[in-house]
Amino acid sequence: MMRIIIKKNNDIYKLREELLDFDIRWDSKNQTYNNRYEISLDTYNAAIWFCEKHEFAYEIKEINFKDDYSRIVSQYLLKEIDKNVYGIQNRADLIFSYIISIYSNVEQDIINVVDNTKGQHFSYRTKIQDTSNQIMDIHKIFSNNISRLKDENKNFDTDTFIVMMNSLLSEFTNESEIYGKIKKFKFHTISKLNENSFLCNGVKGFYPETKFYLVKGKIKSTFNNNFLDNFQENKVWAFLYYNHDRVGIEKKLTLQDLFVGYKIPVQINTFETKMEISKVKWNDGSIKVEVFDGKTKYKINRTYNKDELWAMVISNR
Repeated sequence: MMRIIIKKNNDIYKLREELLDFDIRWDSKNQTYNNRYEISLDTYNAAIWFCEKHEFAYEIKEINFKDDYSRIVSQYLLKEIDKNVYGIQNRADLIFSYIISIYSNVEQDIINVVDNTKGQHFSYRTKIQDTSNQIMDIHKIFSNNISRLKDENKNFDTDTFIVMMNSLLSEFTNESEIYGKIKKFKFHTISKLNENSFLCNGVKGFYPETKFYLVKGKIKSTFNNNFLDNFQENKVWAFLYYNHDRVGIEKKLTLQDLFVGYKIPVQINTFETKMEISKVKWNDGSIKVEVFDGKTKYKINRTYNKDELWAMVISNR
């Protein structure tokens, strides 16, 4: 596994939400930011680009795991796809190696397991007792009946499947606990705020000028005056969970909030193209801009007024 290790500095703390998009998190033991798990090639390249754009000192280190548990956890994750469907997903290519689905009946449940990599599958009839934590109960059923599983499914690699389940459940539980905390925070916050009240603005992952309002327990966006879907809502609540001080407080957007990361048309050595803004700063009432093409940074010779630069950003989204 290739690990990106970024040294601690004051500026990087301000961009920790962006680093989470690359699955790069703070490692308190080593006092660095790094990816604990494998990431896709696109994510890897985007993270390197991000570091170079912001001039963060980083190094690439190849990690060789000495035990199966660490290797499996770094390479795969157990994921809830739907209420009755779970999957073991490869972190690098996002392909599901296994799909576990439950069909519930009054007297008996059917657990179907498909190994997508080997084209194998089996069905197991039983009764799931703990419906509030199905995957844990399924793991318990399989672990207590390994001999039966092997006898009834000789063409299925049961040992590999059980080892992966054993390794990934603890990580799945940790993620579920975090999700539970965010969900609890969400409902607590809703209970404290008035109906049709301002919730937040300047949320990473949305256009900076977008404001969010809480309307009957749902989040409404000023970008298109529509309610957010579940995925977008979860993103806003996760942001607020890690930034409690932003709830109900309108942030005054900085130049970096408004412009950095957005493309504008530029002319470099008579060649016209669009590049992403990597740095902005005030210069006697106007704004100086630096852009980045993924390898080289260019300082634009001219300056812009704020309205002019904002119009360029809007028109080139």
